[in-house]
Amino acid sequence: MRAPAPTRLTLALAGVLSVLALSAGATQATPLPPLPSATTEGTAEVTYNAATLNGTVIPGGVGTGSETRWCFEYGTGPNGEYNLGSVPLVAGNAGQGTSGVSVSVHLGDLQPGSTYRYRLVAVNALGMGLGSTACGTEGGQEATGAEALFTTPATLPLPLVVTGAASGVSQNAATISGTVDPEGYGTSYEFQLGLDSSYGAEVFGAAGVGTEPQEFTLALTHLQAETTYHYRLVAINQAGTSYGTDAMFTTSGYPTETLTAPPSPPLLATPVFAFPTTTTTSTGTKQKAKVKKRNAKDTKKQNGKTGKAGKAGNARRRRVAKRRGA
Repeated sequence: MRAPAPTRLTLALAGVLSVLALSAGATQATPLPPLPSATTEGTAEVTYNAATLNGTVIPGGVGTGSETRWCFEYGTGPNGEYNLGSVPLVAGNAGQGTSGVSVSVHLGDLQPGSTYRYRLVAVNALGMGLGSTACGTEGGQEATGAEALFTTPATLPLPLVVTGAASGVSQNAATISGTVDPEGYGTSYEFQLGLDSSYGAEVFGAAGVGTEPQEFTLALTHLQAETTYHYRLVAINQAGTSYGTDAMFTTSGYPTETLTAPPSPPLLATPVFAFPTTTTTSTGTKQKAKVKKRNAKDTKKQNGKTGKAGKAGNARRRRVAKRRGA
């Protein structure tokens, strides 16, 4: 007896069973990795037109298909739509593993006074034929974090400014200081200086676009001694001007000293000279008389000798003459 020919229904059922068998075999050959985890966290540095979104991704495992991508979806749709797309434009890579990976992204060009919703999305099992297209990927499985909100300020904030203390004050120099917080927007600053609170002199500088206080100093020279100066720090951005409080310092005077004559040396006693007295003069006269008398005696004695010699000579001459006459 001939077996009945297979019907169309039988052939269709056989085809389905074959596909299921093949699918089961494929699943067994390439098991799916564990689903990743995405935790949406708070924002940071929310300003007039920008904000930073934060979150944590856990890839879920190691091995085939565990490589995990992430992004933030955000928007302003009234019914929860993330109508502004996802950032970054190229999905971030959290890699593999079971440890949390901190992720963040900066949003710019936001509208002032607007509320934004956002959430973190993580995708793995890329290209394994699953249905996710999140973060610009295809064929993976995704996990989404809870939705969160933030609102940008309606107006541009003024910068924050604080006048600091003066230091290094001398007769003709000083250094003044202060801090400026730009609050995330382009900000400039100026030190104002003068002899009273109307100032009159300004020195300008750039404070940048940071979100933390920054210290600025200005060295002053050629000041007047013993003079009080007023100063303050001012910060300016597109929203307006912020003024620090007035502060003062006084330069010191030059040291003064009274000049005094050096101490006089002790006076010496006037010497007393003993001038000759009458007695002394008489004594001197007597001494002179004695000397004169002694000299006279010497002279007479000498003359006596000379006289005798003369007489002897005369006698010889007479004897000679007498002989010649004879």
